[in-house]
Order: sequence, then structure tokens, then C-alpha cells
Amino acid sequence: MNDLSIEQRRQLTDYYLGLLDESQAAQVQQLLGESAQAREFIKRVEQSLEPLKSLPEPQAPDSLVALTLARVRSAAALESQQNAKGLSLVGAEESPGPAKPRLLRFPELITIAASIALVVGLLVPAVRQWRQMSLRQNCELQQASIGTGMHSYAAAHDGKLPRIAEKQGQPWMRLDRASPKRTDTSNLFLLVKLGYSKPKLFVCPSVGHKPQALKYPLSELSDFPSESLVSYSYQNMFGTHRPGLDSPEGFAVLADRNPLLKLGPRPTPATLFLVNISPNHGRDPRYRGQNVLRLDGSVSWNTTAQAGFRGDNIWRPADFVGQASAALQGVEVPANREDSFLGP
Repeated sequence: MNDLSIEQRRQLTDYYLGLLDESQAAQVQQLLGESAQAREFIKRVEQSLEPLKSLPEPQAPDSLVALTLARVRSAAALESQQNAKGLSLVGAEESPGPAKPRLLRFPELITIAASIALVVGLLVPAVRQWRQMSLRQNCELQQASIGTGMHSYAAAHDGKLPRIAEKQGQPWMRLDRASPKRTDTSNLFLLVKLGYSKPKLFVCPSVGHKPQALKYPLSELSDFPSESLVSYSYQNMFGTHRPGLDSPEGFAVLADRNPLLKLGPRPTPATLFLVNISPNHGRDPRYRGQNVLRLDGSVSWNTTAQAGFRGDNIWRPADFVGQASAALQGVEVPANREDSFLGP
């Protein structure tokens, strides 16, 4: 492929910043899949903007309006004093000396204060939105890279997705009881252990901490040593129904962390409010949602849990008999071969 055109570079940059609509983003994703130069350009953009992620998010102090008005009142009082003093000296002979700087009048101060408040009101939300979109796009790119690793693994293992050997019916989630020997993340860890994906890809950029290097040799590990090292939920592979490359292309195989896993056996009404949205990207209703990786390698942003192949809930198995608010017990498995159930 020839060098990227100026328009393609602009579209790639806008895609990274989350400024494209769905159709434009789909075109850029196709370009990324076909062009190594496009992928290298996105990587350079990410490296160039990396220092911005370490900057604290600007926050306007709650007392900004009160402080501004207090300064306006103070300046107005000072102006009144100066005017009164000037009137008392009318007709008096001016004393020689350097000219004093003119103080701003009250209407001018009001105009400046209003301008500052307007700029802060527009700039802070814009910066926050840009930051959230940037993190979300980075999360999407990481999931797409994990999907590439899955396909490489499956191609070398008769079309099967990463899965360790484990007896059916064994608990797969860490609860108050004794931790299982294997969790669902141990299936996902095979991509790291066998060199198909890098460990840093499994930490969503929005969770607020940077990926840490593994402290032990891969040969001594069978799972991620800590929950902080993996913030994505992978298809539960402990039942009899296990997806592979022959499954529907739109099958959801990985997403941001399952919110049900933090509820515990007795979830409260406050926590139940968030059961359909992953906690990875925060609780701000303007940005709530989750990235979902599908078997064909595409990644989509979803604001509900109904993101499965047939619109089913990706956080629970299709035959889940408990109430909609019930917490998982750690032994559930997919109900059928087309059931996306993304565990811990």
C-alpha cells in the first residue's frame, strides 16, 4: 500500500480521539486491518499523546463563583472609595507625581468575571469528554489486539479458543469460600503464557492504574497473580458449550469487567442500579458503557448488557433462574453454544 494520504491521517487521528461517527469509525477499522502503515500511525499518535494521560483532570473549585463575586465586590468598593476621594478634591490643585493606573470599573469587572466563568464552564467539560473518549478508544484498541491473539491461538489449536483443562461443575470465581484452583481468567492467561498477547493489554486504561510487570516467570504462573492485572471478562469456558472459530462471527467473547462480580451474595439497591454496566469506565451517566469484543475481531461500544449474539445479557447465562438482581454464585455456565456469558 502507498503512503497514507493527508485525509487518511486526519481520519486516523480523529478516530483515536473518538470524533468519528459509527460509519466513519468502521471505515477506519477496515483501514487498520488492511494497512500496517495505518496501525503504525495510530501507534505514533498514541505515543505522542501519552504524556497527556498523566495530567490530572482539571477541576473547577466549588467556590469559584463565590470567590469571583467577592473580588468583584471588593473592586467595586475600592472604586467607590476612589470616586469619593476624587470628588473631595474637585477644585484642588493637583499634586505633581507619576500618574496612577486606572482601575477597572464595575461593569468591566462583571464582564471579565462572566467571561472567565463561561470559559471554565466550556473548557472543563470539553477536556473531561476528550479524556474519557481517549481512554475508551485505547480500551477498544487493546481489546482488538487481544482478539488478534485469540485468533492466532485458535489457528494453532484446531479452531478452539483459550481454555485450560478443568472438571465441569467446579467453582470458577473467588468467593468467601476457598478460592478455586482455576478461575475463568486462567483461560485468558493462556494468551499471555504462550506469548500471543502482552500482559499490559489486559488492564483497561480507564480503571485508573497503570499495568504492572509480572513479578514471577511465566513458567511459574497459571493465572493472573492479581485482579488488578486483568480488568476484562472472558467467555466462561467451564461448561459443555464452548465457542470456537466456527461460532457466529458476532459472538461476544470478551468485554469490560462484569459488574455482577462485585455485588456479593446480598447486593444492595445502590449497587443493583449499576448491574448492567461495567464499572471500568466510571459511573458518570454520560460515559457509562462497555466495549465488547466479538469473534470476528470487531469491538463495539454498548450502553446496555444486551450485547450478546442474539441480544442476550452478556453478564448472566441465558437460563439463569435467579431474580434479575441475584448475584452470581461462581458455578454458572453458558446455557447453549450461542450464549455469551462473560465471567470474571
